[in-house]
Amino acid sequence: MHTLHHWPDAVRRSFDQVPRGAEIQSIVYYSPDIEVVGWSGNRDEVVMAQGNLKPGIHATPGFKVRLFPPAELQSESRPLPRGKTIEDITVDFLRHLRGSVQEQLAWRDCKGSFQFVMTVPAFWDDVTREKFRAITNMAGFDRDGEKLEFISGPEAALFNAHFTRPSCFNAGDNILVLDCGGHLVEASIYHVKSTSPLKTDHRTSVSVASCGSAEVTRQFIAIAGAKIDKVGFPDHGRTKPRMRLRAKRAFEKDLLFGEVLGRPGFKFDLPPEVSDGFWVADLGVEVDCPEADLVEGYMVFFEDEIYSCFDAAVEMTLGLVREQYEAIKGNNEKIQGCLLVGGFNRCHYYNRKLKSGILEYGVRVVEVNNKTIPFAKGSVLAGLQALNTASEGCVS
Repeated sequence: MHTLHHWPDAVRRSFDQVPRGAEIQSIVYYSPDIEVVGWSGNRDEVVMAQGNLKPGIHATPGFKVRLFPPAELQSESRPLPRGKTIEDITVDFLRHLRGSVQEQLAWRDCKGSFQFVMTVPAFWDDVTREKFRAITNMAGFDRDGEKLEFISGPEAALFNAHFTRPSCFNAGDNILVLDCGGHLVEASIYHVKSTSPLKTDHRTSVSVASCGSAEVTRQFIAIAGAKIDKVGFPDHGRTKPRMRLRAKRAFEKDLLFGEVLGRPGFKFDLPPEVSDGFWVADLGVEVDCPEADLVEGYMVFFEDEIYSCFDAAVEMTLGLVREQYEAIKGNNEKIQGCLLVGGFNRCHYYNRKLKSGILEYGVRVVEVNNKTIPFAKGSVLAGLQALNTASEGCVS
């Protein structure tokens, strides 16, 4: 099994400066004339030398969560490119993704028919899946003898966990899968009917909430933005947006996906006035503003401010666990294990708090080492099992 990882730099490491390795960000960049850019391999099409978006480039991060969202999710106010709908953006992304996949497969001299298996949200019903199939067809999938199948993210994660660690669950177990993503967190319980081959079925309806890592960042930006507003820069200028962007990048690098949640070892000398702060972000301005906790361009954030961003997400996630626990308890059944998956679990503080809360229900926590590609790998395994042969290519 091979992982495709030769993605263009603009989508592999985009303007948020978060390196992703074999993963890419779900984002589409448009030029001023609404042409898709960034998939040619030339990162300069999208960003300037310092990493900021080039003037006129319109970025559409997080478009996936706006495509058929859960009913309770608040609609995002971020404007779309001129004349584009969420469906249009999804088609553009999938079309270029498919082209890149085909190019990489050609390098490997892969021939024959291909079956594509895509992971989709667990809360999508059959009607929603068919709407999405129409979108994928517009992007070029499911044509010319190709096959396209869908599998929910939690189901794909179960296949990956079983393949990686066959002893992690047994036939007859009820497994709570907690998928902690960038925007949404999904929770659902699956009953393991057999392990050879792996067969599962749903035991509960899906619980879903908007409490992923993007929500933590949103909470932080609200706190940082309120401080930046006190500095007094004009709203129509470039300084305030740049300060917010620098704060966001530093927060995600140091705290959200850093090694620990706490004060990191800084590579620059801090002014003595801010040396007692819990965490400090260099906002790139030579300004003092005590009211904004800003000293020589360094903005101080205190312990309660930082932890409040994470604790709200932890509480909402554990609320989903509680819903699933009560649902299975109502059926006079028990949960034998909880499979933790999703990129948000790379955040050590969030992951640690989740595991502590789950253990209070007497449920063992299951994690596998390859957290970065469990869904892609699991969907391939599911596709191969359905075919009962490895003679044809199967990519995700």
